[in-house]
Amino acid sequence: MSNTGSSTKKKEEVSRLVETSYLTPYQKGKDAYAEKRQKLIKLMESRGCIPESMTEENIGFYHLDVFGHVSGPSLSTLIHGALDRQGSWGYERVLGIRDAQGLCTGRGPITVLPRKVTQTYRIPVTWPDAVLIGVRPIAFDEKTGQFGNDFELFSLKTGQLCYRHTIIQSLIDVTKGGRAVHINKLAEGDEKWKHWREWWNGHATNSQKLLAEAEAQKSNSKRSAEIEKQKDLSKTRHAKL
Repeated sequence: MSNTGSSTKKKEEVSRLVETSYLTPYQKGKDAYAEKRQKLIKLMESRGCIPESMTEENIGFYHLDVFGHVSGPSLSTLIHGALDRQGSWGYERVLGIRDAQGLCTGRGPITVLPRKVTQTYRIPVTWPDAVLIGVRPIAFDEKTGQFGNDFELFSLKTGQLCYRHTIIQSLIDVTKGGRAVHINKLAEGDEKWKHWREWWNGHATNSQKLLAEAEAQKSNSKRSAEIEKQKDLSKTRHAKL
C-alpha cells in the first residue's frame, strides 16, 4: 500500500516537472510560472516593448535544428507571428478595421512592404521552453517615409534576450505599381493618416527612450559590479601580503 502511494506521488512530481518545464501558456495559474512570466513582462516593458503587442509561443521539436537549437527560419516565423499580432492591434486600433485589413493584407490600395530585415542572434533557444516576443515601433523617417518594428525574443526558461529582429518598411500604393507613398502625403489628405503618424511616432519615441534608459542602467550596473570585483581582488591581495 505504501509502495503504491509512493509511486503515485513520484508520478505526480514527474508530471508537475514536465508541466512546468514546457512553460505553456496554459500554466499561467501555476505560481512559479506566473511569477517568472510577470517578471519577464516587466523587464520587456522597461525596454520599451508595448504590452498589448506581446505574444507568447511554445517551442517544439519542429523548431529545432541538428544542434538542438531553435533554427533561424523558425525564429523568423515566430517573429512574423508577433508582427501579425502587432499589426492587427496597431493598425486596426487607429486606422479602423476596414482600412487596417487593406493595409495588412495587401488588398490596399495602400499597404506595407518590408524593405530591410536585420537579425541579431544572442543566445540559443532550446527545448523545452517558451518565448515571449515584444515589439517597439520605429518612428517614420521624415526624409524617406520609412518606418518599422524592432522585435525582441526572450526565453521564459532563462529570462534572457535571445534574438532581435528589426524590420524597416514602406507604405506603397498597389494601384501605382507598388510605388512608395510618403506618410506625410497621406496625412495631408486624410485625417486618419495624420492621427496614425502621430500615434505611431509617439509610441516609437517613448519606446526608444525607455530602451536607452534600460541599456544605460544595465551598463552602469555592469560597471559597478566590475568595480566591486576589483575592490574584492585588491582586498584579497592585501590580505595575502
